[in-house]
Amino acid sequence: MDFVRQIHSASSKGHTFIIVATYYFTKWVEASVVKNITSATVKKFIETKILHRFGVPESNGQAEASNKILVNIIKRTVAENLEKWYERLGETLWTYRTSKRTVTGTTLYALTFGQDAIIPKEINVYK
Repeated sequence: MDFVRQIHSASSKGHTFIIVATYYFTKWVEASVVKNITSATVKKFIETKILHRFGVPESNGQAEASNKILVNIIKRTVAENLEKWYERLGETLWTYRTSKRTVTGTTLYALTFGQDAIIPKEINVYK
């Protein structure tokens, strides 16, 4: 688990950080935008994004690599409207989770759920 460095174009709602946790085996990423780094923020993230979904996680050093990838995806999607970066985190996570990895030849989504993600045509954002 890690925080993406402070983002100097604060969002329109005052978010300046992204908290990120990565599961070592599947490389599944959970992330949330936060206004500041406090123990309460970390506690809420761990409870809602990790423990309630997956149980107790293993410790690993994967967070920095995931952070770099997430930041790069966000930069590409908000280049024209930087202060709205926090609104794209959900789409960024979806992109990261459904992109095939060279090493495994599959997606994080498929490793986690046992099948590829299916996007209905009417909501396909990848057109």
